Amino acid sequence: VENTGDRAGTEVVQVYLRDPVGSRARPVRELVRFENVDLDAGASATVSFDLTAADLAFWTADEAYAAEPGEFEVQVGHAADDIAAVETFELVE
Repeated sequence: VENTGDRAGTEVVQVYLRDPVGSRARPVRELVRFENVDLDAGASATVSFDLTAADLAFWTADEAYAAEPGEFEVQVGHAADDIAAVETFELVE
């Protein structure tokens, strides 16, 4: 994250997950992490997030809270309608 302005400011970095092929209908994206980052003018910072299997889980038809194997998409941005980066990964059993 970089502050290209001439004043200090705060940026909210948001992480969303998307499960495009799950067995149940899920939201288009789910907010799973966020962090407020204070930056002086011209400063930059690296922001890291750890995602867990619980972040991928949902209530199944069998009433179990579980994460299904498959492809997931991680979206990072300033807001749900302002995504700056997208990566996919595979959750295996």
